[in-house]
Amino acid sequence: MSTASEMLLAGKIALVTGATSGIGLETASALAGLGVTVILGARNSSKAEDVAELIRKRHQGAQVEVGPELDLKSLDSVRNFAAEYEAKGKPLHILVNNAGANFSRPWRTAEEVTGLVQVNYLGAFALTRLMEKQLVSSAPARVVNVSSITHRFVKIPDVHEFLYNWKKGTYAHTKLANVLFSRELHKRLHSHGVDSCAVDPGGVNSSIWDRGGIFSRPPLRNVIHAVYAPPSDGAKSVVHAAVAPWTSKNKYDHYTFARGMFANPLVTWNRGPGTGFLRSVEMKLFMGTALASSLLDWPLRWLSRHLLCSRTVRVASSPSSMDDRISSELWQTSCRIVSVPDRINT
Repeated sequence: MSTASEMLLAGKIALVTGATSGIGLETASALAGLGVTVILGARNSSKAEDVAELIRKRHQGAQVEVGPELDLKSLDSVRNFAAEYEAKGKPLHILVNNAGANFSRPWRTAEEVTGLVQVNYLGAFALTRLMEKQLVSSAPARVVNVSSITHRFVKIPDVHEFLYNWKKGTYAHTKLANVLFSRELHKRLHSHGVDSCAVDPGGVNSSIWDRGGIFSRPPLRNVIHAVYAPPSDGAKSVVHAAVAPWTSKNKYDHYTFARGMFANPLVTWNRGPGTGFLRSVEMKLFMGTALASSLLDWPLRWLSRHLLCSRTVRVASSPSSMDDRISSELWQTSCRIVSVPDRINT
């Protein structure tokens, strides 16, 4: 017998980016298990076919498709994906912007945007804007933007510097941009029946840590492997954001989700970077608390057999993510780079 949630989700279509590994794969698998038709967004179609087969083996009767090639490094690839999707005339009820990178050597796109910003932020922005017709026509619909606790560590005082200066477009900055975008998108799409939200999946032992940097080598990689959650667990907060029965009241009622220790007030209270000695001390204390929380989250959940640190709840995003001036400027500048209209195209 089907559950109530499966009956409600049957016939819905979800697109999950970065779906060939880690949180993306597990999110796609969980959604397929709930009766959602899942489209895998990936740059490696062969690997995506293998993942689709894996999900079908996990969930008998699961509806999983491999979408057109989607490489978020390239705006042309994103445009081609969106055009092919639209040509098929398929609806889109859930878009999960999950794909991302952590460590990368400096590189730039044809538009001179720094590589990490392109992959983690601008690619998702472009995909969402180019898919908004499908989202609006399929309403009610949702856009889930995967962020990180690191969005609480930084500010984006200058949009141009963020987009074009490698040192000002770090992983943490891109995750803040994800929340800024999510809030701005919600303001503009809510009246069309599309809700946008952000989610912090917590500390997850995924392949993102294997791509260079000090975290890819012992002893830090060993620590991450030992105490961070497996991707199947990390995906739970993302799936919650995608399908749980939450409803935004208005265009200013933007949801951000977190789970376990990452939803702890000791983590969410932080005011973010500031000037002066006391703010500097405050920030260092917060980062220590955040680190401790990331190391305790999964062990507490596992040792308690999921009695502790298991609930996904709504939390306040960082004060820096609520800067309306920056979010509006980031939106407008991104529209110009991607060559899409400022207004929602329905």
